[in-house]
Amino acid sequence: MAYHNKKKGLALLELIVVLAILGFITSAVVTLASKSFAANNLNSIVRNITNITVGMKLIFKGDYDLPGDDIFNNELPDILLKFGAVTPQSLRNPLGGEFEFKPASIRGRQERGAFIVLKDISAEDCLTVSQQMFYGVDYLKVGFNATVDTDMFVRNPTASNGYLKTLNSKNEFNISDALEACGNEISSTVIFGVR
Repeated sequence: MAYHNKKKGLALLELIVVLAILGFITSAVVTLASKSFAANNLNSIVRNITNITVGMKLIFKGDYDLPGDDIFNNELPDILLKFGAVTPQSLRNPLGGEFEFKPASIRGRQERGAFIVLKDISAEDCLTVSQQMFYGVDYLKVGFNATVDTDMFVRNPTASNGYLKTLNSKNEFNISDALEACGNEISSTVIFGVR
């Protein structure tokens, strides 16, 4: 009687192939998960800014009885919270930190609006946020180290200067202008204006 000596188990080559396949699957899952988290953060930014702008528009329309004429004697975020216009989570930037609020004038009339500043986002995210928020705000300026103006009425606004929308500019979103303004920088600033 002849006995055949068959080896049981996996050969080294088979084990390497299985580990390579598992590594590939793991990297694909991690990549998809990171993209999902990034998209969720971007959606949260848009949702939070939308909530803030709606609340600010109600304040500037006079729907809330505010103490005094100058709403910036008080902190705008506190006023938004006090009147239930936003939740505390809406005031948080999912990418880190809080949104900055600055007073805005319109043709020299003080504090008839406000700017919301979003810093340190990628050029790609700058483009996405600008496109999604364009019709919900009165003013939109973007770019690397974009600075906050004092007035939403700007002389000679151009995309090359970062202006996508002002009170005296066109009100149609132009993807070419947005690409030019957001640029290819690692970090951009987006400034939204509401009155």
